Amino acid sequence: MVNSDEMGEKNQSSKQSERSKNREKKNNRSKNDSAKHSDDEEKGSNEKKITLKTPKGMRDFDFKQMTVREMVFKTITDVFKRHGAMAIDTPVCERKDVLTGKYVYLWKIINHRKILEGMFAVCGVPADKFQTICSSIDKLDKNSWEDVEREMIKEKGLEEQAAKRIEKFIKLNGSSELVNQLLADELGQNQSAIVGLNEIKLLFEYAELFKIKSSILFNLSLARGLDYYTGLIYEVIITDKSIECGSIAAGGRYDNLVSTLIDNDRWQVPCVGLSIGIERILSIIEEKMSQDVGSPSQVLVISIGSNLLEERIKLLVKLWEANIRAEHIYKKSVKLLTNYQFCESNLIPYAIILGENELNQNKYKIRDIKTREEIEIDTEDVVTKIKELLKIE
Repeated sequence: MVNSDEMGEKNQSSKQSERSKNREKKNNRSKNDSAKHSDDEEKGSNEKKITLKTPKGMRDFDFKQMTVREMVFKTITDVFKRHGAMAIDTPVCERKDVLTGKYVYLWKIINHRKILEGMFAVCGVPADKFQTICSSIDKLDKNSWEDVEREMIKEKGLEEQAAKRIEKFIKLNGSSELVNQLLADELGQNQSAIVGLNEIKLLFEYAELFKIKSSILFNLSLARGLDYYTGLIYEVIITDKSIECGSIAAGGRYDNLVSTLIDNDRWQVPCVGLSIGIERILSIIEEKMSQDVGSPSQVLVISIGSNLLEERIKLLVKLWEANIRAEHIYKKSVKLLTNYQFCESNLIPYAIILGENELNQNKYKIRDIKTREEIEIDTEDVVTKIKELLKIE
């Protein structure tokens, strides 16, 4: 038999043992929680921070740059549409093997592949050196003739006499008179050159009909990219001597390119293309217009005091519904001077001013930001008057 004292000792011992186990479990939980917290901290510290940046080869544009971009793209689009062009869309990215090798974008005034073939033949350039000599001549817009001549002779193995004869031709440039002169000279004895010269002659005849002949220069030093082109080649340059940027557009005729790309000789598709150096154009215009680009808004709506925000918004909606570009500063109360300075810095021509006294008489004030003159008008006439000032219907 077990007496009561023994039973008590056993119960006490059992309770102590249970308390000990509970303490041990609690300690283990605490350790696990601590370890988990430590792991979380370590995990958090090892996570990479996200850095916001534009992808390689791309850039962001601020509002002034976007204003210029929209203007340039609209001008280009309007010109193409005026001549009956229709738009297509192609991928932003293109296969590398299409754009590398001999299929590259080129920047070079008007000339013709056939003329160059004939000119090189007359000068004694071997047929297998045609492309490499073309690439040398193409450097004349950056290097001197002496440097180009040295490259052709010493690096590319061209006979010195051939180089001297090339020099006589590549310094020639002019209009249809030059074409006639070349046809009457030794170049007019080469069949390939005759084909090219007659096509250039025809181009000048059409250019005269379109009243653009004075803008075209026939230049025998234009020689790049002839693996690509089959006929006429051309570039567009800026005549302002204060701007050093080379050409801003270039292209030509490439009748065999489509069949080459699809590997089907039966697809003989006549093609004429033009690549526009849009980023170069934008950079030039941005520089010239840096002080002339502002908000597209025509009107800034101003209210005096902090109690007229609702009236300001109602007027904005009224202007928007009348297709008048308007905005306001997004604060309840803005000092008049701050509003005027906002107009000046953002080239907003007019401000409409709402004051309690004027509104009680159903009046607005219109301020010409440039002249600082103000007129008072009836509220119901605001749209008509603003359109009159802006000279819009």
